[in-house]
Amino acid sequence: MLGLDPEGEKLVRTHFLRNSYDGLVSWGWTLSDEASVTMWGRYLYNRFGKEIFIKTLNSKKIGLAALEEALKSVSPETSMASVFAEWVAHNFKTEGQGPRQTVTVTTDVPGEINDTIEDWSSAGYRFTVEGGVWVTANNTLRVHWQVPSGEQIKWQGLLETKSGIKLVEPEGANEAEGTFYITAAPGEIKSLLVMPVSTFTENGSNGTGRKATLRLTATLIGEMQPYV
Repeated sequence: MLGLDPEGEKLVRTHFLRNSYDGLVSWGWTLSDEASVTMWGRYLYNRFGKEIFIKTLNSKKIGLAALEEALKSVSPETSMASVFAEWVAHNFKTEGQGPRQTVTVTTDVPGEINDTIEDWSSAGYRFTVEGGVWVTANNTLRVHWQVPSGEQIKWQGLLETKSGIKLVEPEGANEAEGTFYITAAPGEIKSLLVMPVSTFTENGSNGTGRKATLRLTATLIGEMQPYV
């Protein structure tokens, strides 16, 4: 991991998993700050090679804007937001990161989460259906998100089924308000992990990272809706 020996790699991963919600632009000279940056750097290296760091360092821009420019040089469609969102999904699928909160939803009791996340942090919220799996074919899990106007958040989810895990992106994934609709055959789906990425800050911070406020409301409804 970026030149670390096995013990150093283990230490970095341990600190990252203990506080994986530490934003990249929040810097207090703690092991959690360094762990987040190191894990992110390793992902960039594995994905793009050392050239991505050379291009970033040679950029006339500063902070995350320099990395954005370097990523755009790889492909016009590649952006800091899209690659970071992929890294967040990778953390939950491969690195063993757990959800920040887990809520169980029933036909009678909706689930609700109100929280704040730091800009450029790896966060996830898991919604499960009572009993751990789908009960009937006619039930749809509806997860609605809402953030204040002006926030910049990219929404995506990991759908856990009996056959594996699938990345889903809802319609209007960059909007301040929207909805995941998830339907499936009886007993097929186990959970939906919602992973919001706040992309507001463009440059680094010398202290506590900026935080975005979000609200998630989940209900189990008896109508069929397609998921994207």
